[in-house]
Amino acid sequence: MNVKNNYGLLYVCFISIFLICGFLINIFGTFLIKANNISDFNGELIYSLFWVFSLLISAACLFIDSYRNKLLDSIKNNSLIIGLIIFYIGISIAYIYTTKSNIPTFMLILTIILIGGGSALIKILISFYIIEFTSAKKSNSILNLVLGFYTIGYLVEIYLISKHLQIEKETLDIEIINVLYIAISLLIIISSLIFIKKSKVLHSIKPYLVNKPNKFRILYNANFVLGLMAIFFYCGIESSIGNNIVKLLKYSNILNTTEEIAKKYLYFYWAGIIIGRLCGFLYLTNIISYLKYFLLIIIYFSLIPIIIFITGFEFKDCIYFIVIAFINFLCFALSKKSEGKMLCIFSLCSIILLIICMANNFNISAWAILGTGLFNSIIFANIFCMATHNLGINLLKGVTMLIIMSLVGVFVINSIQDFFASEVGIQKSFVIPILSYIYIVLYGLHHINDK
Repeated sequence: MNVKNNYGLLYVCFISIFLICGFLINIFGTFLIKANNISDFNGELIYSLFWVFSLLISAACLFIDSYRNKLLDSIKNNSLIIGLIIFYIGISIAYIYTTKSNIPTFMLILTIILIGGGSALIKILISFYIIEFTSAKKSNSILNLVLGFYTIGYLVEIYLISKHLQIEKETLDIEIINVLYIAISLLIIISSLIFIKKSKVLHSIKPYLVNKPNKFRILYNANFVLGLMAIFFYCGIESSIGNNIVKLLKYSNILNTTEEIAKKYLYFYWAGIIIGRLCGFLYLTNIISYLKYFLLIIIYFSLIPIIIFITGFEFKDCIYFIVIAFINFLCFALSKKSEGKMLCIFSLCSIILLIICMANNFNISAWAILGTGLFNSIIFANIFCMATHNLGINLLKGVTMLIIMSLVGVFVINSIQDFFASEVGIQKSFVIPILSYIYIVLYGLHHINDK
């Protein structure tokens, strides 16, 4: 059911909220850990608990969607605002104890529950609304745009942490924390007001939200089950590559560089994902072809120089990345707006780049793995939209299950690659993402003839 209406402001609201979520994945947690002198081991434990509670809240959403009563129906219809409130309370607690220090253990755990749970609820509902509001092609386009801004938020967060949080110092830049909190508060309030004002367009789908789905009948849908596994593998790939790039460049013979320099290279991986998602948004719109390709070229020619400037590299140092970006542009043209073809082509390119990375210790290996970000970019949105196609009354359940599988995939694939890295070395361990990509290629072939 697609409602014919103008959702422009709602899309702006969704983009703003995802930008905030991407920006806040680590930043307040990092400041909180530093302010309270929490050890590295306990810090890693905190981040692990964040993802665990995100998973638990997602599972709770799945339970709520399976049963019907007045209370649960009310929660369903107001869940985005509830998610924003929970998320904001968690951020506020983190802010207070960042500036005051000495956070009690109970408050620390509560903060993790609120931020992790609120962000999970937000992601589920916004993904649901985007797919429910729009046609298949347009929902893919909008999802790429929203995810692109999520990654922008994450990249800005990494930059601010590196510039304003010096680990060797005993004090934090409290002024920057205050500014961030005020800016985030205003953005959340404005986004909430926009959503409340425009939420009347949701009235047409309220009957859909409160109708009782066929509990787990959705698992008889072969395409959806295949999509669940595809999203499991993809999210594991994106996370494991991003988490292991610094280790690869620091400890292998490819660059054998310092951690500080390796982290600068990491910018290119996440910037590639941003570029690809913004290009994916434009490419799947109905803009006339010559204007569409012109805008794609502008994205490449504007964002690549920006990331080169931020990292302090020279253009000649980044020539391999520029060549890979050109190949990425050609892949968009070759896919001809077919989601199945796009999934196959982009996954195969990532496989080739990882093989290059594993096959030698030259400089090109570093840029090959960084270039996978350009091709990873559109895979999530494609899988998500393909898997949820024709779910009908089970759409909300389907979206929730996909989010759950994405979180599980991050944990499982990362753990498997870490094990392999300890056994055969970090460079050879990238065989795990390659095997995962092969499944995604097969899922794309399953949809190769979709219109």
